[in-house]
Amino acid sequence: MCHALLDEVLLPVRELFEDVQRKALMRLEYEGLNQADEIASPGGRYFKDPAGFAMDRYAYYVCFKCKKVQQTILPRLLKLCLHFSFIFLKLVSGLLRRRSTM
Repeated sequence: MCHALLDEVLLPVRELFEDVQRKALMRLEYEGLNQADEIASPGGRYFKDPAGFAMDRYAYYVCFKCKKVQQTILPRLLKLCLHFSFIFLKLVSGLLRRRSTM
């Protein structure tokens, strides 16, 4: 698939990807979504692709202390939280700017 010289460099990335995918599939099965409509129905986006569904549904990060993969909140919820955090910071910075000019 890729050049032999890159195998050594890409090995940690592949191991990380496989670990994330394994954990995402386990989480999918734990939540009972391994037979969700998106996976089971022929017209579904992830028809017969539970790994793709799980990788799209869950978000993971690498802990800086233990260097292991940890699950975080759902990506859609994470985007929503970041959006509202940005709005809140914008509001606070505007109030601080207005206060400093008084």
